[in-house]
Amino acid sequence: MNNIIKKEEYNIILPEEFEGNLNNLICPICEYMIRTSEDYYSHYLYGCCHSCHIQWIDGEENEKKWKDGWRPSETQIKETNLRKSKTNSILTW
Repeated sequence: MNNIIKKEEYNIILPEEFEGNLNNLICPICEYMIRTSEDYYSHYLYGCCHSCHIQWIDGEENEKKWKDGWRPSETQIKETNLRKSKTNSILTW
């Protein structure tokens, strides 16, 4: 990996390749933020977050389809995002 750049105004640390292109902080498939090292690695390899990697690419057959250009439909993405939003809810008291 390349150098790390600390963005103090946002209180985040970005890999160098994100510098100047904050669009790379959003998964182009599900539009969730790239937040974890797993997200970054999946984004680096496949151009999507880790959750999309697990959902759509995991497995040899799916990986081949992905590399050949297949992407989930908008309906599939919306259904997956709805499930993600329900499971990613944080319970606070």
